[in-house]
Amino acid sequence: MSPMNPSAIAIIPARGGSKGIPNKNLATVGGISLLARTISACKLSTKISTTYVSTDSDEIAKVAIECGAEVIRRPQSIAGDSASSESALLHALDEIANTRSLPKYLLFAQCTSPFIQHQDVDGILAVVESFNCALTVTHNHGFLWKQDQDGNAVGMSCIAASSRRASPSLSRANECSRTSGRVEWVLFYGDSPLRAATSRGRVNSRAPTPR
Repeated sequence: MSPMNPSAIAIIPARGGSKGIPNKNLATVGGISLLARTISACKLSTKISTTYVSTDSDEIAKVAIECGAEVIRRPQSIAGDSASSESALLHALDEIANTRSLPKYLLFAQCTSPFIQHQDVDGILAVVESFNCALTVTHNHGFLWKQDQDGNAVGMSCIAASSRRASPSLSRANECSRTSGRVEWVLFYGDSPLRAATSRGRVNSRAPTPR
């Protein structure tokens, strides 16, 4: 592995084969694609030196380059429906390490939070200077339910709450951004519990939603 430099980089996983919303990473909000919005927030950050987009799509790669990002071509083996964001990040880090020194900080940004701003990026990178990792969350005062093994509805956050304001204040990962203070120890948080991996190791847990 190359020596580490003190800067921060952003990696945006954006595969082309989304099934739920076809080509969702290029969907537009206010006339600007989700990908372009995310790249812009990263490039306007005072802390990000380089923004990378990991993709298997020629169309997404073209937009990424037009927006000023560097493209890392993702192999088809980690671009299918069962592919994880972790696999894209680890592949990207290995590709970057082949040509330059790895950064001290890594920002994992996602296109599915269209209102991300560069202040959000700077803020989370400022926090991670004092911690191993950080992520953005949204407060959730909603009434959450689950189904038990018998098919009955069981209240998760509304058992003792008489109103929304009285319900417990929970925090939900909003998929805006996550960052690590050490690239060798990349912490991921998604649809499965917090877990760790190295750029040379394996992620031995259920994979989150493909990006």
